[in-house]
Amino acid sequence: MRIKFLSIFLLLTCFAFISVKAQKRVLVLHSYHEGLRWTDNVNEGLRTAFDNYEDQEVELFVEYLDAKRHTDSIYYKSLGVFYQTKLKHLNFDVVIVSDNLALQFVVDNRANIFEDVPIVFCGVNNYMPSMLKGDRQITGITETVDIKGTIELIRKLNPALKELVVVNDDKTVTAIENKKIVRDLALEFNFHFKYFENLTISELRESVAEIGGQSAILLLTFSKDKEGQFLSFDNGVKLVTEAASVPVYGTWNFYLGKGILGGKILSGAQQGAKAAGLVMRILNGEMVENIPVVTQVDSQYAFDYRVMKRFNIRRDQIPANSLIVNSVSEFYNVNRKWIISSAVFVIFLFSVIVVLSNAIIQKRKAVESYKHEQQKLKLTIKEQRLIAQIVTTLNSDNNLSNTIARILKVISSYFYASKVSVFEIADDDSVEKIVGSYVEGVTKINELQQSEFSDIEELVHEVRNKKSIICNHPNELSPKYTEHFLKRNIGAAIILPILVHKDVLGMASITKDNAYQWTEREINLFDTITHLIANAWERSKQMRMLVQAREQHADALHMLEKSSRMASVGVIASGITHEIRQPLNAIKVTTDGIRFWQKRNPDQVPDVLGSKMELIGQGADRIESIIQQMRNYWIKPGQVEQSEVDLNMAINNGLDLIERQIQNHGIILKKELAHGSIPILGNEIQLEQVIINLVVNAVNALDKEDKTGKEIFVTSYKSMDHGILKIQDNGIGINEKDGDNIFDPFYSTQQKKEGTGLGLAIVKTFVDQMKGNITFENNAAGGVTFTISFSLA
Repeated sequence: MRIKFLSIFLLLTCFAFISVKAQKRVLVLHSYHEGLRWTDNVNEGLRTAFDNYEDQEVELFVEYLDAKRHTDSIYYKSLGVFYQTKLKHLNFDVVIVSDNLALQFVVDNRANIFEDVPIVFCGVNNYMPSMLKGDRQITGITETVDIKGTIELIRKLNPALKELVVVNDDKTVTAIENKKIVRDLALEFNFHFKYFENLTISELRESVAEIGGQSAILLLTFSKDKEGQFLSFDNGVKLVTEAASVPVYGTWNFYLGKGILGGKILSGAQQGAKAAGLVMRILNGEMVENIPVVTQVDSQYAFDYRVMKRFNIRRDQIPANSLIVNSVSEFYNVNRKWIISSAVFVIFLFSVIVVLSNAIIQKRKAVESYKHEQQKLKLTIKEQRLIAQIVTTLNSDNNLSNTIARILKVISSYFYASKVSVFEIADDDSVEKIVGSYVEGVTKINELQQSEFSDIEELVHEVRNKKSIICNHPNELSPKYTEHFLKRNIGAAIILPILVHKDVLGMASITKDNAYQWTEREINLFDTITHLIANAWERSKQMRMLVQAREQHADALHMLEKSSRMASVGVIASGITHEIRQPLNAIKVTTDGIRFWQKRNPDQVPDVLGSKMELIGQGADRIESIIQQMRNYWIKPGQVEQSEVDLNMAINNGLDLIERQIQNHGIILKKELAHGSIPILGNEIQLEQVIINLVVNAVNALDKEDKTGKEIFVTSYKSMDHGILKIQDNGIGINEKDGDNIFDPFYSTQQKKEGTGLGLAIVKTFVDQMKGNITFENNAAGGVTFTISFSLA
């Protein structure tokens, strides 16, 4: 029993191994590019043939050398390196090459890429055994174009022919070889041969168009023009046949059906199929050296029926058994089964239609009444969904302006309106503003401009009196309204008041750019929607009032906080002045003692020390004066003494104190002061503090700029009964959002470590105490200009 079971198992295993087909790898290497009709035809022939062979499973790998568009030697050397890298890990059983350049490429790279692999070629022109360089592992199919047979056919169909024009370029290998064949054949015929080869595309078109009389054209291959521009086979045949007024003949099937009359045609698909047959012989074990090169492939006479009719060529004039494309009979013969099947199917459908028509007619009456009721129900549901969507949207935000655009879009879509708008009405019965407006797609309706609000005053007045305006056509309205509607290209409209607690706050409108008969249902629905908008409007208004009240409360708290902080600063300033006075008095007593001792002992103290003591004493006096001013400002506001002060002197004194600081920051200080003095009414110490604070503020602004040429420009002059001080810089200027706050105490645009926010607040306070006025503006240099005016003394 075990032996029997083991025998069956071994038998099944062997059968499985035998039944599994080993997949063969075949590389197809084309000379040209994908999309070239000859190359595509060869591919088609290969694939069709391999699909029909059931004894071998073949996996095709296809590569293209693109030789018609790339001809330099460097390109081919690069291809050798490229394919050596790309294909080194792929073991092919056979390599198929299409056309001459691909054959030459594999022969040249035999040792590096395709060593010991059988090679089958097809489409090779002017084949000679020397092309294989003695390699016995290469065989294939030659491309033998029957040019002579085609020329004989031309002579037969054109007995009065005097000239045959050969269109053929002089750039590609195939074209050059074919020209040699034609020149040898020309000696056998009694008409003149003319060659169009080294021409540009435009020159070729013009030259072909000039051919007439007793002439014909033989189109070989024109792939590159005089300028090296590539021309595909399809574009080449189209160019020649569209320009020609005489018959055009060819020798390849990729021209057939594209405008040529016909010829002795060679098929790329046939080349591919025959090459596939040689490959299958090799894959089935036949030695390559025993398979001879096929040097003779029969061409077939083939013609285009449409072109035959154009040149009055009858069927009895062409060879028997010729292939004819684009003929009615050919179409019928090829598609005979499909045509008969389609006809039977059409007859069957017609019979079914006749039978069903009676049933449909009977059913239609019953369906109509059902549809009517169903439509009413659908419309009701649709309206309820619209109302629900609008309510949901309006309740999603308490601010109507945030939701109105979405609401109007929904309304416009439902009513198929050209435009939907909501307006706010002022107390004087004028349109105050457009709350929202939505245009659906492209419409002829013109937007209502601010300047046109006065045109609809009468209309607004009627809406204000709670009157609705329903317009199916502009001519239904008064002349005033008609003029306005026609001016804005409005064909139909519904305009309803927006009522809030019996007050009309606005109006809502739906407009179409063509006349339209509004239904009662549509008017009632829009009226409901208007009431929903009115409720949202009131809620939004109440919310704005609540937010405004909260903001006012926050502002009051902020002002209270500022007042508290200012009071704290006063207490701090009082303590600071008290603490500074003690060391300051010690400095004054010491300097006064040194100066007194110097007077009694003049020879024992250097003069320079005496002058320095004098400066220290003056500085101490100045500090004491400043402390007194601060004390008066914070403790006794409004009691600072005012007197006549020279504005120019105050400017110079203030700048002297900070000139060194300005230079250390790499800033150029420029002054342009009025000649003489400018006597103003003020306080000298406060005035100097104003100048110092503004200049220091400019220095801080310039420190934020990374540039050269930083400048501060100080100017003074008289204007009428005022003395003017200007301090400007080319720094960063003042942001618009900061402009209203820069004079507030503790407000600063600098980082927390850079300032307290009191500098400009103190400046504003001092200027106000001196009955002056300070303004600022951003200047053309990028910085800010402060202008202060003082009354002249």
